[in-house]
Amino acid sequence: MRHKFERSIKVTDDEWLQIISGRKEITIPKRTVFSRPGTVFSKMYYLEKGMCRSYIIDENGEEKTIFFFKEDDWVTEYLSFAKEQFSNFYFETIEDCHFSYFFKEGITQLYADNPKFLKFHIDTTDDEYAKLVERMVQFYIDDLAVRHQKLTQKFPELFQRVPQHMIASYLGVKPQSLSRMIAGMKGGGLKS
Repeated sequence: MRHKFERSIKVTDDEWLQIISGRKEITIPKRTVFSRPGTVFSKMYYLEKGMCRSYIIDENGEEKTIFFFKEDDWVTEYLSFAKEQFSNFYFETIEDCHFSYFFKEGITQLYADNPKFLKFHIDTTDDEYAKLVERMVQFYIDDLAVRHQKLTQKFPELFQRVPQHMIASYLGVKPQSLSRMIAGMKGGGLKS
């Protein structure tokens, strides 16, 4: 986790001890929903090991995966965490997950004690905003084949670690449509 901080700011050993003094750890078994809509995110999780996702359930009762998180990712619902408002998302482990986590009060105190940590916060928030915009733009600009290709390039291990129906929901299609597209790609053409 220290390397994640040091991409933004250089931390001394004493500062690192200050950061991790507020850290807690938890292991959550696979296929566990660990946060539901209507709750306020009071923790920021750092995924040490495993994979999880955020999703919504639409008006037809279908799950729509919003984001996948893997090792070395921060996992939180930023709007809920920052504004202390109810989350709209479910968060579920796909594999057994080991998290370090920090309570909001501890993070706020850390910023007050050492303002240079705010740079890390700003950089992390900027990264999350960029991911959100990229995700949104994909649905307005890219067709399914391009979204699939980008996902494969960005997360090649995803297809070995995540059930296909979750990948399909992330891409905005039914699992059958994704299967047909992949079969068409393997066969040399794209079938819809």
